[in-house]
Parts: sequence; structure tokens; C-alpha cells
Amino acid sequence: MCTNAGLIDHPNIQSLEVAREIDCFAADPGGPEIIGASPTLRRILRDVKTVAATDAAVLILGETGTGKELIARAIHNLSTRRQHALVRADCASIPSGLLESELFGHERGAFTGAVTRNIGRLS
Repeated sequence: MCTNAGLIDHPNIQSLEVAREIDCFAADPGGPEIIGASPTLRRILRDVKTVAATDAAVLILGETGTGKELIARAIHNLSTRRQHALVRADCASIPSGLLESELFGHERGAFTGAVTRNIGRLS
């Protein structure tokens, strides 16, 4: 339950209930960057809180510019792992043959062109 007493003042927010929900989410560590009042966004924000409390792996899909990274950051900030680094990777920009190496690293000589040991982003 949210204990934040103040409500945000925004002309597009019609419902007091929606304003409270947005304000309560903004009081959480992951929320101030995400603003909106649509039923879909409210459902997503509820899902963010639900999944952040678990150890589940989450796949976030969406078009460019839809806020996937904001949702990932919100999940991370609300999770028990928030004290660790959030590693972002634009997997679409990494050639499929190098994805494993980029994320997990490789040893020198593991493949043609691997002249040095490389620590991956997730290592």
C-alpha cells in the first residue's frame, strides 16, 4: 500500500484513483521516469511490481521507443538485485555469431580474430 500523501498535479489525469496509483508508483525507486494513465500502462506497472518481487527471468518486447529500457530499469530498481549493476545490451545491434561472446566473453584463440581474452558483459 502506498503511504505517499501527495498527489501529482497533471491536467491529463482525470481520475483521482489513477493519479494516486501513478503517484504511488513514482514514490518507488523505479517509477519517476514512467508517466502515463492509460489502463494498459497501469496494468504494466502492476506487472512490474509483481515480477520485481520474484527471481523470474523477464523478456520485454516492443517497438523502438516504447520504453522497454524504462520498464527493465523499473523492474531492476524494485527488485532485490537493485544493489547490483543493471547490464543493458542492444542485442539487435550485435551480430548473431558474436552474441554469446559479447554477453559471456571468450578466451584467446576461441575463434578466428580472438587474439585476447575478453570478459563478457554478464561475467
